[in-house]
Amino acid sequence: MTYILARAISYFIEIVVTLIFIEALMSWFVRPGSSFYRYYCMLHALTEPIVNPFRQLTSSIAYRTGIDFAPLVAIFALQLLGSVLAKLLLLF
Repeated sequence: MTYILARAISYFIEIVVTLIFIEALMSWFVRPGSSFYRYYCMLHALTEPIVNPFRQLTSSIAYRTGIDFAPLVAIFALQLLGSVLAKLLLLF
């Protein structure tokens, strides 16, 4: 049972990481008025609650460099969380 739960958490985190990555890529190319903009807005609404806390942590870096590292930090944090949770669940 714990193996199934660990795999489910792992799959969920992989999906969230993929959505964050796709949203970050779309933010470079999709502009208001394009045919993909509504998909970008939906994806942004899904990923923003996860990325926003990291954006607040990295806001000073983004202000100085002009580059938003929040999606990258969120991806690293999610993968770290996923591996820690999986190891903890598999111990029991």
